[in-house]
Amino acid sequence: PFQANMVEVRAADLSGAALNWAVAVAKQGKVFVYPDGGFYPPEGSVSLNEDDLSLWVNNGRGDHIDEWSPTTDWSQGGPLVDEHILSLRLAVEPKAGWDAVGGKKYSATAIGQDGFERMCFGETRLIAACRAVVEALLGTFVSVPAELLA
Repeated sequence: PFQANMVEVRAADLSGAALNWAVAVAKQGKVFVYPDGGFYPPEGSVSLNEDDLSLWVNNGRGDHIDEWSPTTDWSQGGPLVDEHILSLRLAVEPKAGWDAVGGKKYSATAIGQDGFERMCFGETRLIAACRAVVEALLGTFVSVPAELLA
C-alpha cells in the first residue's frame, strides 16, 4: 500500500495536486488512501489513486464520480468561494511587477479559525481561493504528501 511521506508546507505556496489534497483535508478532515475507507469510501469523500497520485470523488459504491480538482473545476471550487471567501479580486500590481511575485494576480480573503482574515494570492481566482480556504481552516502550514509536490 501507498505510504505517504508527509511534509509541512506553507498553505500560500501550495499548488496542483498538493493544494487539492489540502482542500479536501480542510473540508472533510482527510483523504482516503486504500485500505483506509475500504473498497467503498463514503459518498462525496475524496480518495487518492495510488497508481497515478490523482484525487477522486467517491460515490460510496466503490467507484469514482469525478476527479477532485477544486483549483481548476468551478463546480468544486465555486462552492468553497460561496461558503468561505469574503473577497476575491484582481490584486493590485506590485511596483516591481507581476514577475516579482511569481505572476500571482488574484487575491482571496477568508476568515481563519481564530477570527482573523487570511489573504492568499494565486495565478487564478480558484487557486487564490483554495489557498485562502486551506490557510483559514488548517493554518499557515499544512501537511501534504511529498509525492504530490512534484
